[in-house]
Amino acid sequence: MLANGNVTCNVTVTQCNDIELEQELDKDISSSSCINNKELVQRFEKEFGRLLSPLEIEKVIKWVTDDNYLPDVIIEALKEAIFKGKPNLQYIQGILRNWKNDNLITVELIEVNRRERENNHLPKNVTASDEFLEAMDYWKEQD
Repeated sequence: MLANGNVTCNVTVTQCNDIELEQELDKDISSSSCINNKELVQRFEKEFGRLLSPLEIEKVIKWVTDDNYLPDVIIEALKEAIFKGKPNLQYIQGILRNWKNDNLITVELIEVNRRERENNHLPKNVTASDEFLEAMDYWKEQD
């Protein structure tokens, strides 16, 4: 699709001259998600603080179309990469690959796994006050 290198972009992704790219961006990428390709790319651009190159756009779209990752899972991997200070596609691809290898194919499964890992790292003889737990819940709800 974009491998020939003839894609040029102006100011934003929506102003690309490549018709295939526009059509690919406008497609719905999952029946189980309300996020389309265009919104997914825009989310990456917002989090990265820059426009994605045509090759980067192609890679993000291929995660959905070829690798069958759910858009919500891709966004969760994006969040994790940003949180860890590593906003690049190779790091995100590694997160997605690890999750797939661990059969963590939905955000719900990822969250359960994350909670289990957090619980396993807590010392067994330490208890937290109710105020502390409420504060932790407050921060989790800030998405």
